[in-house]
Amino acid sequence: MNIIERESKIIFCSNSCFIIDEDGVAFLNAEIETEKNREEKLLIFTNESGREFNLNEKIIEPEFIDYLYSIKDKLKSDLELEIEQEIRTPQLISNDIRVKMKEGWTIYFFKEISPEKEIEMLKVVLNEKIEKDKRNDLEYIDLRTNNKVFYKLKNSDQQQSQVQENPQEEIKKDDKKTNQKKKS
Repeated sequence: MNIIERESKIIFCSNSCFIIDEDGVAFLNAEIETEKNREEKLLIFTNESGREFNLNEKIIEPEFIDYLYSIKDKLKSDLELEIEQEIRTPQLISNDIRVKMKEGWTIYFFKEISPEKEIEMLKVVLNEKIEKDKRNDLEYIDLRTNNKVFYKLKNSDQQQSQVQENPQEEIKKDDKKTNQKKKS
């Protein structure tokens, strides 16, 4: 009898929950609220479509798991933002990722845009458009459109911010404009 050791990477839930290994295969039925899962801090990835999945089925690609952890890590390291343990998608095929922040607002990601670029766009909007004290009023920030960021404050209309290919260039341009106004 051969024993194969598998590394628990993520908890995946649809109608039922499974532990997913490093290959994206469901190898164990899971209860979300176990002490072990809380200690390991495994991300919980919920597919809201309700599609049935089975044990030993390859559910997601390893790159997709890496993408989810990359978002979590970059939000923490680059912006000092903490996410809730659960990440959601309306359907796996949509590549639409919804991450709830511990501050209570949500960020919409799109898997076809690199996490590095999405985090850069987010940085620009958080640093230039939404003051830190207004973050409590945020409902969501939508990063699903390349070079555009949409956001909504609670009890207000949606806002849009255009982000250039190189967000740092946009900030430099804004700084030059500010300096020119000061000189006037």
